[in-house]
Amino acid sequence: MKGFVMKYDYDQDSIITELRNIGLKEGQTLFVHSSLGYLGIPKGGMKKEIVCETLLGAFATVLGSEGTLCLPSFTYSICRGEVFDPSTTPAPGMGMLSEYVISGFKGSFYRSADPIFSILCIGKDAKELSQCKSFECFGHDSFFDRLYKRNGVLVNINMDAGSTFIHYVEKSLNVPYRFDKEFSGMVTEGQLQKNETWTYFCRDLEKPEDDTQFEVWDKVAREAGIIRSATVGRGSILAMDCKDVFRVIKDELKVRADFLTVKCRDYSKNSTN
Repeated sequence: MKGFVMKYDYDQDSIITELRNIGLKEGQTLFVHSSLGYLGIPKGGMKKEIVCETLLGAFATVLGSEGTLCLPSFTYSICRGEVFDPSTTPAPGMGMLSEYVISGFKGSFYRSADPIFSILCIGKDAKELSQCKSFECFGHDSFFDRLYKRNGVLVNINMDAGSTFIHYVEKSLNVPYRFDKEFSGMVTEGQLQKNETWTYFCRDLEKPEDDTQFEVWDKVAREAGIIRSATVGRGSILAMDCKDVFRVIKDELKVRADFLTVKCRDYSKNSTN
């Protein structure tokens, strides 16, 4: 229709403003979980390229040339007996942003060779963060270990305070409901395929009471004042410093060893009756 102007909920400038409002700045390293659909309609329309480039452009502006953006691209490939190729293996379920970087992003990025919890990295330290020599998903010198040691920032778009980084905290503190398990399988590097063994600090799938839940953690984090949040479009965005997350979880585990599990959620419900 002539003269029709599509209404939109956000644009790149509004995202940049809110990212800065929650304390993000040049030179930082971010690890981002996202569910972009809940932000609403970006300026320009709902095409995947427009949505993703709007977000990626905003992060690039805020982080500048010295910053690094990291995204989950988990595949659980060797857990399923599948070959993992960092250059081609898709990451279903990891969100639109990760999918776009793997398959449509025109810029430069690196992807780690972890055949369970691979990570996409864009920016100054992308190569360093993605080429860890550890064969432990959450152990020493893993991506998450390097993220913690540089006090990276966890950013969640339209999500609560849950993050895969928390499994690194659990591993570091050796929580009793998780254990090291080795998985072996094929990983492709260039023209070569290698059989590798990776250690995953996982839970017992036959104990549903040990399943992960972050409802209590979200409440604890907000009460501790470590979450910085803002409204973006129809949705929200939050940020937490890795070292704050580690510190608060460590203190909470001393009081309730199972507070990151379903067991604690059930206990909380019973305790309010």
